Amino acid sequence: MGISYFQGKKGLDHLAKEVPAFKGAMAILNNSDRRKTLYLEFKDGKLYSRPRIKINPKDTEYAELLVGQLTTKSKGSIKLDPSTTPGDTYVLSVGGQFFRLYLSGRTLSNVIGEDGKAVDAKKPSTAQQEDGCMISLNEGKLLKHEQINDKIGFDFNDDWYKSFKLSFEAFTKNVINEKQLGDYVFYRDSDKKKPKFLNEITDEKILPTKKDNWNPADVWAVKKSEMNKLELEVTKLYKQMNDKNVSIEKLNKFIENKFKDKSLLGISLKQVTSNKATLDTIKNDAKFFKAIIYKGVSNKFKFIGKNSYVDILTKFSCFKSNNIEYRFRFRSRAASGQLDMYGEGQPVTQKTFDGAIDKQYTLNVFLKDGVNFTKFIKTFNAKKAKSVIDGLNLLPNTYSSFVKFVKANKFDFIDIDLNSMKEDLKDEYKVKRAIYNLYYVYMIETFKNRKEMMKQFYLAAKKMSEFSSIHYKIYG
Repeated sequence: MGISYFQGKKGLDHLAKEVPAFKGAMAILNNSDRRKTLYLEFKDGKLYSRPRIKINPKDTEYAELLVGQLTTKSKGSIKLDPSTTPGDTYVLSVGGQFFRLYLSGRTLSNVIGEDGKAVDAKKPSTAQQEDGCMISLNEGKLLKHEQINDKIGFDFNDDWYKSFKLSFEAFTKNVINEKQLGDYVFYRDSDKKKPKFLNEITDEKILPTKKDNWNPADVWAVKKSEMNKLELEVTKLYKQMNDKNVSIEKLNKFIENKFKDKSLLGISLKQVTSNKATLDTIKNDAKFFKAIIYKGVSNKFKFIGKNSYVDILTKFSCFKSNNIEYRFRFRSRAASGQLDMYGEGQPVTQKTFDGAIDKQYTLNVFLKDGVNFTKFIKTFNAKKAKSVIDGLNLLPNTYSSFVKFVKANKFDFIDIDLNSMKEDLKDEYKVKRAIYNLYYVYMIETFKNRKEMMKQFYLAAKKMSEFSSIHYKIYG
């Protein structure tokens, strides 16, 4: 019979019935608005000794949210097993019984849906998305839809094939024409089996920031005739950087020279959801940095107490573009009930995000109190708070200015639905999350040099900074 799955409510109810100790945990998972991405796994028609619930598509943020809800809503009766380490699997215990939440981006088969009918999960993993785009480049021609599906082992839908096709056409029209593709090998950056020199050049030990903040390439194009030369040059440069004998500028200059002679090209991929793929050259350009000007608020975001995120909607100008509307999304994420804040950015007309705002070099530089408030909110006891207002009233006097600011709804960027702040959220975690989100907006609102801060947020989301290296970006 092999591996099979029950989707969503069908699987959760089944597990609650088979193991009564899990009834409360399954009720919490059943209340999730994305429960259909949860799959109870069977082997040869039987549950595992430690039942497995798969989260598909793979979404670490969602997994952490679920773990946070399970451990807080159960008032401690559901625990994250201390043997669990950060990764793709979370072991949870109820009394002496254990079950697993684990992440997977692989295609699922033998799935019975909530309605009792056979279904399949259709969201490809990040690696499958990148391989689906890359396979045609390595084949030297645009493969047919069914050929990509067969080679990758995933049933990509028409939207994904359209994205692969438009990305391929943009790259071969503007960078390497189709006849010359055979001169190159294309490697996925996340593949640890890629050539040693590519692992060396992306090693965060030699970089001043996270790899994607330096160069967010998902795919590397390497010219075959230059492979041996690149290996020698990178090995030498890597040793020098490990010994602290050269700076990031020398590495970036090396990447720029190889980019210009087309022997080594980094390519950042975003799913193309429009009818045209855009290919941009992203580089550390002082004139471009200077031309970016924050122009103010574009629209107010309606903040509701149960929101899991908050948007900052802004306007920028750059060269001839006088009205670039750009969204910054700040989202609190949780692991075992422990909140932390993440920011990312995107044009308001774009469905995919450009990238995350680096925490160490950007968020924590401008929003310095964020580190302290994060430590505070993790230990803040809001069990007596039914609503966000209740939670705000429990805050110590240290945060009185923040509380007054929120209650007066003085924000430029958001408009608070005050009625929602009085709503019984039935969840301590959600109360703390709302306060956490609002405090980050408060820090943004009260920062004196808003223009410079927003400009740096924009550059960080775009993966452009003084440390950035040149690459292509395909999106649309």
